Amino acid sequence: MELLDLPPEIFKRIIHIFILQSGVPKAWKDRQVCRAFAREIYEDTFAWQPISAFETSGFYSSKIGIRIMNADFVLYLSMRMKNPLDVNPYLPTKITEMLVFLEEKTATFTNERREECTRTLFEAVKHGVEDPASLLAWGPGKISKYGRPDDEDTSEQHQLAAAAAVGEWSVVRQLISGSMEAALKRSAIFGAPLAHIVAHGNLELSALILGHFEHCEFKSQWTPGTLTKKVMRTTAEAITAAIRHRHMELLTSLVQWRKKRFGVREKLHYNAWLREAIRTGDPKFVKHVLGFTILSKPRVLKEHFEEACLLGNVDIVKQLIGDGKIPLAPGIKSKLWWPLYWAVRRGGSEVIAAVLEAGGNAPDSVSRGIEAAIERRNGTAIQLLLEKGTGTKSLASYEHLRLARNAKNEPIYELLRQEIRSKTEEDVPPFKKPKAKRASRQKKTDTTQSSLPASN
Repeated sequence: MELLDLPPEIFKRIIHIFILQSGVPKAWKDRQVCRAFAREIYEDTFAWQPISAFETSGFYSSKIGIRIMNADFVLYLSMRMKNPLDVNPYLPTKITEMLVFLEEKTATFTNERREECTRTLFEAVKHGVEDPASLLAWGPGKISKYGRPDDEDTSEQHQLAAAAAVGEWSVVRQLISGSMEAALKRSAIFGAPLAHIVAHGNLELSALILGHFEHCEFKSQWTPGTLTKKVMRTTAEAITAAIRHRHMELLTSLVQWRKKRFGVREKLHYNAWLREAIRTGDPKFVKHVLGFTILSKPRVLKEHFEEACLLGNVDIVKQLIGDGKIPLAPGIKSKLWWPLYWAVRRGGSEVIAAVLEAGGNAPDSVSRGIEAAIERRNGTAIQLLLEKGTGTKSLASYEHLRLARNAKNEPIYELLRQEIRSKTEEDVPPFKKPKAKRASRQKKTDTTQSSLPASN
């Protein structure tokens, strides 16, 4: 399809216009064209389409309408949260659009009714309503079926998280001074306020919240153990944000604060932090996270190494091997993973060369790499492995030949055959091409019949 060959930004724009013109229901049915269409239509429908695209006749009460809205109602609510609103600057644009829609379809809202519907929408998302699409079809009298929030600080909780998300620091300071409990509660739509503050790189407000966590007496229903878990989770999310947005000073201060307050307790969150550091593509952050004191081993998981290989960042791959102390040759009987195998499966030639140069060029390691290259049908990788591998014996084996023959890959088979012949002087048989399939019995019968003389 020619559309798939277009640059991504043009393809996205075409899909967006297509949904606008044809309407959400028709576009949703066209998702079955191919996987690329399905993915782009899904994202554009929930993230970027105006509410007018949904307003076809009977959409919200139809089966297709309910199915679409239930597909990702949370995303539909939460996108574009950084756009300030005219009525309440702490709510996402989508909620205001839905309130306007309800107002137009039912009756004029009073301020009290509007606030009630707003809170109910928050609660519906937070508690996972079974049929959230019905919120759009019901009038304001029925929407209150799910009740008002029990706790009085629900709106404050959303305001603090949302104000931090959009960088309204004066509002954040005011809310922090009023109540710290809101800083420990995740907003269903806006997430964790401390993480937002860190994402913006605001060292002052981050230190202010950490100071409250350390010195304030919390007047709440939480037990000390539960409170500790809340603080640990909140600061862990903030550390993730610091890594993602590359704020080294904030990252250092958060880690030092956690270590001082809780000791070495990074076991639960360390793997997520290292994964985030790898995704930044910045070796400085990977090195910093690898330096954390942790209780669990190993320091680097196979999933971490795979991600680095996929990204093709040679410096990070070397760091994971060196600072992460990955065993390059864990042993034939070991259940540990072989780095060179995954470098061949997930990375390019530069990544493979980096692992070989770092010490992964031993015969057992190279053998695993050849297996992966045969699976991937990567002759270039096999040549590299044979050139860089060490050992006096052949790096290729008859088992490798069997794998290449079963894969019906003659070029790779010949590469391996030449390697074995040059090191062992054994007469290895050449690749045998599969015999042509015999003609079907029906064809034979037809041929026989055609050769018979015609009867008078």
